[in-house]
Amino acid sequence: MVLSLKTVTTTTFKKKPIQSAELPEDLKQRVEAQKTLELESFEEVRDHVRLMLKNPLIKDAPNWYAFGKHIEIREDGKRVYPKSIPPQVKLNIPYKSQRDNYLNPDGSCNVTSIAMCLRYLGAARKTNYGQFEDELYEYATNNGLSRHDPHDLAVIVEDY
Repeated sequence: MVLSLKTVTTTTFKKKPIQSAELPEDLKQRVEAQKTLELESFEEVRDHVRLMLKNPLIKDAPNWYAFGKHIEIREDGKRVYPKSIPPQVKLNIPYKSQRDNYLNPDGSCNVTSIAMCLRYLGAARKTNYGQFEDELYEYATNNGLSRHDPHDLAVIVEDY
C-alpha cells in the first residue's frame, strides 16, 4: 500500500489542528502547492487531517496537521481523501402537494410525504376514492395513530 499526499494549494502544516495564525513559527511549516509527500498514515481530526510522514523532511518531524481542504490523499493512486461525492441519482418519485388534500391541507405533510414514497414503491391502496394522502390521513385517524409520531408513521408504512 502506497499512501501519498498532494497539496492542492499552498498551505501550512501545523503541530496542532488549529488556525495557523494562532501558532508560533516553530510549530508550523509552509508547504507549496502541488507538493507530493509519502505518508505512513493519516487520520481525520475535525476539519484537519493528522499526517504521519514517511520521510520527515519538514523540520525533521513526521507528525503534522493539514487543513483538509488544502490536501488530497491517494492510496495506490486512488483518491481516498477527500472522499469522492457519489453521482447524483434521480428517482421518479411522484410529487404530491399537501395543499390540495381534502383532509387538513395545512397539517398533512407527513402522510403526503409517505404517499409519495409508497406510490414510488408501488404500494397498493386500500380504497379507490379520494387522494392517497387523504386515505393515509384517514387511516391514521381511524386506527388511533399519530401523524407526528415516527413509530406510528412507520406502522402506517408497514400496513401498506
